[in-house]
Amino acid sequence: MTEADLEKLGLPLGPRKRILKAIANLGDEEKAPPPANRVRPSPSDAAERRQLTVMFCDLAGSTAMSARLDPEDMRQVIRAYQDACSGVVARYDGFVAKFMGDGILAYFGFPHAHEDDAERAVRAGLEIVGVVGALKTRAVDQLEVRIGIATGLVVVGDLVGEGAAQEQAVVGDTPNLAARLQGIALPGQVVLAEATRRLLGDVFETTHLGGQSLKGIAGQPSAYGVIGERIAESRFEARASGSLSNMVGRDHELALMLDRWKQAKAGEGQLVLLSGEAGIGKSRLTRGMIDAVSSEPHIRVSYQCSPYHADSPLYPVIQQLAFAAGFKPDDDNDDKLDRLEKVLVGAASDRPFLAALLGLQFEGRYGSLGLTPQQQRARTLQALVNQLVELSRGKPTLFVLEDAHWIDATTLELIDLSLDQVASARVMMLVTTRPTFQHGFGGHPIVTKLALNRLGRDQTTAIINRLTQGKTLPGKLLDIIAAKTDGVPLFVEEITKTVLESGDLRETASAYQLTGPLSRLSIPSTLYDSLMARLDRLQPVKEVAQTAACIGRDFDYRLLKAVSPLEDAALQDALDRLTSAELIFRRGTPPESTYIFKHALVRDAAYENLLKTRRQTIHAKLVEALEANGAAPELLAHHATMAGMVEPAVRYWLKAGEQAAARSANKEAVSHLTTGIGLLEGAPDSAEKPRLDLDLHSALASVLMVTQGYGSDEVGRISTRTVELCRQVGDEGTLAAVLWQAWLFNYTRADHAAATAIGLELEERMTDAVDPAARIVAHVPLGLSLFAVGKPVEARAKLDLAVRTYSGLKGGPVAYRYGMEVGAVAHGYRAWCLGMLGYPEQAMEGRGVLLDVLERTKHPFTLARGLNWCSMVSVVQRDWRGARQFAERAIEVAREYDLQLVTAIGRAMRGIAQAGVEPALTALAEMRDALDDYRRTGARFQVPFLLTLFADASVEQKNWTDGMTAISEALALIEETGEAHVIPEVYRIRGDLLAGSGSGDPETEYLKALELARLQGTRWFELRAAMSLAQLWAEHSRRAEARDLLTAIYGWFTEGFSTPDLKRAKEQLERLD
Repeated sequence: MTEADLEKLGLPLGPRKRILKAIANLGDEEKAPPPANRVRPSPSDAAERRQLTVMFCDLAGSTAMSARLDPEDMRQVIRAYQDACSGVVARYDGFVAKFMGDGILAYFGFPHAHEDDAERAVRAGLEIVGVVGALKTRAVDQLEVRIGIATGLVVVGDLVGEGAAQEQAVVGDTPNLAARLQGIALPGQVVLAEATRRLLGDVFETTHLGGQSLKGIAGQPSAYGVIGERIAESRFEARASGSLSNMVGRDHELALMLDRWKQAKAGEGQLVLLSGEAGIGKSRLTRGMIDAVSSEPHIRVSYQCSPYHADSPLYPVIQQLAFAAGFKPDDDNDDKLDRLEKVLVGAASDRPFLAALLGLQFEGRYGSLGLTPQQQRARTLQALVNQLVELSRGKPTLFVLEDAHWIDATTLELIDLSLDQVASARVMMLVTTRPTFQHGFGGHPIVTKLALNRLGRDQTTAIINRLTQGKTLPGKLLDIIAAKTDGVPLFVEEITKTVLESGDLRETASAYQLTGPLSRLSIPSTLYDSLMARLDRLQPVKEVAQTAACIGRDFDYRLLKAVSPLEDAALQDALDRLTSAELIFRRGTPPESTYIFKHALVRDAAYENLLKTRRQTIHAKLVEALEANGAAPELLAHHATMAGMVEPAVRYWLKAGEQAAARSANKEAVSHLTTGIGLLEGAPDSAEKPRLDLDLHSALASVLMVTQGYGSDEVGRISTRTVELCRQVGDEGTLAAVLWQAWLFNYTRADHAAATAIGLELEERMTDAVDPAARIVAHVPLGLSLFAVGKPVEARAKLDLAVRTYSGLKGGPVAYRYGMEVGAVAHGYRAWCLGMLGYPEQAMEGRGVLLDVLERTKHPFTLARGLNWCSMVSVVQRDWRGARQFAERAIEVAREYDLQLVTAIGRAMRGIAQAGVEPALTALAEMRDALDDYRRTGARFQVPFLLTLFADASVEQKNWTDGMTAISEALALIEETGEAHVIPEVYRIRGDLLAGSGSGDPETEYLKALELARLQGTRWFELRAAMSLAQLWAEHSRRAEARDLLTAIYGWFTEGFSTPDLKRAKEQLERLD
């Protein structure tokens, strides 16, 4: 009802006014509107995950007060208290979420985040304590509040309730913790949670209240009482808890600033405008500048702008003057005037203007100014300029103004006003700001603009090394930190600290090592609010950024359009706004355009802001769009995993792993396959699950054999599991491959009984297999097992069958199901057997055939391993130059693909070959180190062979002690494992060592070597043993016996007379004639 309505009823003016006032009061009671300044976010049913600082405020003693006061009086008290609190919360851009009688729940960080939400909450809390304490009502003279503040990850934004009761709910522990902390606060006290205190740095002075037992809160969380704001010269120093870190990577910029300082000291005033995004290092460079000139006579004046006082005229000036004067809380007006006069310079006529600026009563000392407000303002600004110039007459002055993006208009006017006079003064003005500050100071000639760029990789690593105190991080982790932080120093520091505190690392004397798989790097709480603030400033198009974040840091327009509900025009407009705000960068023109988030962490923040259910929906749409485009399986696997589509994701991880293995991208293959296995473990049982599990384990076993070596513990575990799964599934087609893996593990671990049993099963089941690769595998494992236990004749027969089967293949290579080209294995060991059996030329021909096979397959692991076999065949024939050539090629390939076992054997062969060409201790040292590396892969097979080669080289160097140690270890391993293929050589070399050192009975050893070689049929080893024994007999006047022995074995040979061993035998025979 309006006044016009009442007038129509004929009511006079007085009654009309009284009725309208009563209606207004009635409306107040019925509607009970929220207190002033309480602003709700826009209604939305789209809840978000975000870091939130929650304040819970309670009116102390309200229960007793309500019992004592009339309800209407109590209502006035509550309304005054609520109005006061909500007004303060609004000033710091918080959000009053709920009134609960005498309790108030407020959020900082929703609906809009700020980089300093925790600080805003504490400032609001302290201000509420003061404002409520100063309230006066008819019924109560003194009010007090208790405040609890906590920070944590929550889900916020769900609309619950209806009508006037509707509110934006928050889910998580944080509100409960804030409420419990409020419960332990004293009247007039603000109490903080640990997480909130960490975000504040040293901005506030606090006292630790110890661990608290709080209802509904696990453990005993620490609580901190806020004493007040800590006095600091700059915002950076206040927020930087503890000692400041050293400046990294800004030498060029610092040199430029020092050059400007040199000019300023000469009377050519300068202003350096230092700009860069948040965290790029402006304040640290400023500290570096201050430190660089600290030893020189000078004066420093520091102004600090504040985000809370951007509309307060001359706020940083007032704070600096009060700081410089050293005002104390208990100073009266005259004390402050006295302190101010001590720090002011120049004309006394300026003093009253500066005293007035500080709010001091100055008339009793200086008299009245008698000026208009405009005149007083102008004189005050000029007095401030005069102070600066006058200071510089005494000493060069460094004037620092930080965070100019928060500068108030009057302070900015002051800087502009001072430039002409500073130009001829000994003043350098250093102004720091973010790129949003567009004021160019009118292009004044004394201004130098200096923009800070991101740090490079070396500089990023330097910051990390400082934080780790020189201890190295795993290379993979360094790469991740560098990629996530984009060369922004603050990001580097905070991410590194988070990693070091994550529990994923174990500290050693010189390094940090991963304790297991690396957890996903979460956004540090210290950066979360700042990153979210960038997104919240673009609220209307934030959803587009979130959708793009699901694609990844890089995304293209077509894929985004495929999953976005927006039409082309709206989507392009949203992307243009994100580009203009420099959240993303664009290349090309839609629909061919591609985009990248400026910072990886901004992308992470946008992604983590989404509820998991929303993320899954977007990822599912991406899978559909990518499938239509024939995308790479690893990309489909990632999005299917994030969408919760378990079995499709597992199939894609399997396909991605197989494709990576096929191109020898072994690290990627292991990652893809282990991800698939881990995902499948948590999946419900289904008909397809065992089959997928088998395929994943089989593929992983093949790759791990390549990367870790056949004998690693993990290979054993995976291959055993693979056999179990294969028998469970009943897949004969896969059985050959999985039994091959199991055989290869046992063979490499020198468990020859188990390996032989598997070899026999393969021969029995696969000889007539349809799959040609399986038919080859029917013979190779048993052939190699026979070779290992010292039965080279039987081994050659099996390998001949395998080679014939392989030669008859019409198709291409069969490497990938078995981890290597199995035919190459057959050729390599067949050549080795031929050499041992006394057919050196056939052995070398076999080596040539093997090289042809390696050339055809173009399979890196087969190539590297085949080169190992070529070098071993060469070593047996004492073809040292060939052995070295093949070894070095094997090492080159192995290092490119991170093949540890192959690298170790290659180095061992290179060492023995070098020792054969030019005996040197360094060659044996390499061989010894290589043998240690080989053993670290879990391998035991061929260790006796390698030890024998080492001992043989030791004979040539007359290193009897090391040689005897090696040969004794070799013999012990042969007795333990039954690996006897080099046992004749072991006894021959032991005889050589005894003969050379003049100790023991070498003849017995040589006779034993002859006996074993004859039993094996290894004519090559028989020849060597005969040569050693003939030499011994000749030295002991048994030349005829020596000649007969050597003639018999030499006469057996029909080829290879140009080889070193046979040439030496012939020379020896000639000497015996």
